[in-house]
Amino acid sequence: MRRVLPAISNWALFLLALSLLAIAAPTAAQAQSLGDVARQQRAERQNTTSTRVYTNDDVESPEAPIVKGKAASGESESTEAVAQPASTDAKAADAKPGEAATSEAKTADATTADAAKPSESADNAAGKKSDKKRSKADAAENAGTESAANAEETESSKAEKQKAQREKDIVERTKEVNDHYINRIKKLRDELNVARLQLTRIQSDQVANTQAYHNTAGMVPTLNEYEAQQREFIERIATQQDLIKTLEQQLSDAQEDARHAGVPHPYDY
Repeated sequence: MRRVLPAISNWALFLLALSLLAIAAPTAAQAQSLGDVARQQRAERQNTTSTRVYTNDDVESPEAPIVKGKAASGESESTEAVAQPASTDAKAADAKPGEAATSEAKTADATTADAAKPSESADNAAGKKSDKKRSKADAAENAGTESAANAEETESSKAEKQKAQREKDIVERTKEVNDHYINRIKKLRDELNVARLQLTRIQSDQVANTQAYHNTAGMVPTLNEYEAQQREFIERIATQQDLIKTLEQQLSDAQEDARHAGVPHPYDY
């Protein structure tokens, strides 16, 4: 029994060592995997707007067994070498979606612009038609305004001409009326002057006949002739005096009518 126990103990130690190696290998792999994750997360955080930087201290990882010698340093270098491409791939992956989104946005904008071109063309055509219609409407309105202005000017000109014609007619009519009354007044005044002159002559003849009779002592003319001549003179004088009175009344009436008709200074004629 004493010989067997040492053998069993060595075998047990060998199995225990193998078990520890088997356990340590996944642990180291897990440590390397967690390190890659930390580096990738740190690279992603650097590409985002957040200012926080994650380090290995932020990631809880189980303690890996310490391996002495070059093997440990080799594994570390290998791990870093593997992490750098992963980080680069992560950056590329992060950049590509943005570029793809930008390209899609540009394509969408171009499509929208192409789709908007027919609408813009239609709007431009509609605007041009509207401008033409507006121009035609403005031209028609201007023509209507000019026509209305011309018509108004024509009506105003007609009204002015009619007014001037009326004034001219009034002046001519007034002149005719004035001339009518003035001529009548002048005519009556002339007739009155003639009647007065004839009366004066008849009276003078009467006086001369009387003087001749007295100068000849009743010889020339004789008494009968003298008396007949005197009766004639008296009748002629009475007739002329009646005529003068009639003419004076007619002249007064004509002057009064002229005054009522607006003839200026009718009594001066």
